[in-house]
Amino acid sequence: MRAWNLYFRGAGSYSSAPAWSAVSECDNERPDPVVPEAPDANAPAHLLPQMATTLGVSVDVLLGTKPPKRVKQMAANRLERRLLEIEKLDVKAKRQITQLLDTFIEHEKLKRKSLKTQHAT
Repeated sequence: MRAWNLYFRGAGSYSSAPAWSAVSECDNERPDPVVPEAPDANAPAHLLPQMATTLGVSVDVLLGTKPPKRVKQMAANRLERRLLEIEKLDVKAKRQITQLLDTFIEHEKLKRKSLKTQHAT
């Protein structure tokens, strides 16, 4: 089985050959050591539009000149829609609804438990 690795030939190399090369590596060969990227490394400018499109953001967001847009949460069902509405309420209302839900859930658990014990006897 052969694995194909891409490796960078070296920063600062301005030869006419492409900087990225595909190298075949056999299983019995030792792989090249992984060199961490420098913290101040920047992506080539010509790749920014493609990267932005792939990531679904603007080039300005990639460059850090604009903050990313907050993605609006979409509810998949009625319960999720209700929970999103509850999150918009003030703290006191949320606390009351949470207590109501806790009470209801506990009641349903006890009901199930009592039904199981009745069927067991």
